[in-house]
Amino acid sequence: MTIKNQQGFLAIAAVLIIAVFGFIGIMATYLLNNSLLGTTNNLNSAQAFYIAESGLETAAHSLLNSTFASRLSCAGLNGATILTDYTFTGAAGPYTVTSTGPTSPVTTLNGALTAAATTIPVASTAGYPTYGRFMIDRESINYSGISGNSFINATRGVDGTTATTHVSGAALGQYQCNLTSTGGVSSLALGVSSIGGKRTLQESVELPEGWSVGTLTAGASAAIHWNKPTELAWTTSNIAGTGQTMNAVNMLSNSDVWAVGNATAIQHWNGTAWAASSTVGIPSRNLFGIYCTASNNCWAVGATTAFLLWNGSTWTLQTATVSTLPNSQYNSVFCNTANDCWAVANNTAGGDVFAHWDGTNWTRDASRPTPQAVLSGVTCNSTSDCWAVGANRTFVHWNGTAWSEVTVTVPNVAYASVDCTATNNCWAVGAANGGSSVIVQWNGTTWSRFTPVSVNVALKAVTCHTASDCWAVGASATTLHWDGTSWTAIANPLAAGITLNGVDMVGPFSFPLSAWQEIYP
Repeated sequence: MTIKNQQGFLAIAAVLIIAVFGFIGIMATYLLNNSLLGTTNNLNSAQAFYIAESGLETAAHSLLNSTFASRLSCAGLNGATILTDYTFTGAAGPYTVTSTGPTSPVTTLNGALTAAATTIPVASTAGYPTYGRFMIDRESINYSGISGNSFINATRGVDGTTATTHVSGAALGQYQCNLTSTGGVSSLALGVSSIGGKRTLQESVELPEGWSVGTLTAGASAAIHWNKPTELAWTTSNIAGTGQTMNAVNMLSNSDVWAVGNATAIQHWNGTAWAASSTVGIPSRNLFGIYCTASNNCWAVGATTAFLLWNGSTWTLQTATVSTLPNSQYNSVFCNTANDCWAVANNTAGGDVFAHWDGTNWTRDASRPTPQAVLSGVTCNSTSDCWAVGANRTFVHWNGTAWSEVTVTVPNVAYASVDCTATNNCWAVGAANGGSSVIVQWNGTTWSRFTPVSVNVALKAVTCHTASDCWAVGASATTLHWDGTSWTAIANPLAAGITLNGVDMVGPFSFPLSAWQEIYP
């Protein structure tokens, strides 16, 4: 090969090498640009996701803000400034939250349910959203789908509740707001593009619901309903047909509520209406307390050693199981489990009356036999932490072994009711004293009066759903709410002459959101 030929070959080779490297450079640039673009889109998409999630959290807080003045209704979320095209300071995009509901359908179990079941067969799923939360016998259950007349992909025992068995026919209750949150980068109008991203999330929020019952009004038993059907308000829903004062109310769920009163009046709320429960054959007794552990297990107590047991279909007056108890007026009952209940009564010649149910018999606990006080309220945090209150500022504590009186410096009045959210957080209410209602709090060490209450009436009952959500009710149709900082009088439609004797609430404890899902375009 001549030198000229060699030079020509080398020139061609050089051109080819340059072309190859040029192609490699072009491909590398192309891949790099696409990689950078893909990374940017992924980052935008991720950012839009978290913006949308922030919208859900803001909406949930707005629905459940402990300060009523700052709380929004489910319908009120739509168009709210803080939830419509709202952008956090420094954020790259906005979110918008819309809502539907509240939904409050009712149904019953179609078959017994084990504690581990994740498919929940019911009589009908009509009216239920395709995702959300419902309650059965105090257990909260999340579900993420519906198949026929069954809820599927259920998560049992959520929000601090315990998964347990339930009998066929047990009521399901729901009261929730359904949220859709859309987050965008950099604008919700852009959709998914090279310069923006959008993600849409859905979730439901469980809402609080409650009842308070009391004396007669226009021939019916006074009853008011919280947050339903009118949100953020008490609504009159009097119990017709009883003609009796109602003294106590207990909620298993939104659609399983019991109330008891004078002359053996027992009423049941099924999520739609109140109806009298038959007590045919049972002597007329005034009933003052009720507590249910399940749809087929409730105790009602009252005068003349009245202990009535509900088995899911019938109320029966107990005789043999209470044969050793002193004859007295039993004012309150509380159950830790179906086999562990306490009832307290007016004093007798033998002293205070603490009655305990072990699943077989009611027996008197004589660990504190000498003092003689009328005991009006009892509650428990656990099997080894219970409180009872009564006349002459009586405060008695159960430590799992014995009842013992706790010395207090609170006003010397009759205390009617006590409730706790923890071992170091309890509230008790009583008669008016010193120009205002008496509300006292236990902090784990001492009981002390909480003075900033502007009303001057006797308070009859208190219930606490969480540490920042308590209600107290009493004379002059008084309804007071604790928001974690102060007690505030909340208006209700009852006439001032009505006395409210009982109150109870259900709703979320710590985790109101349920059944998260993403909506894809």
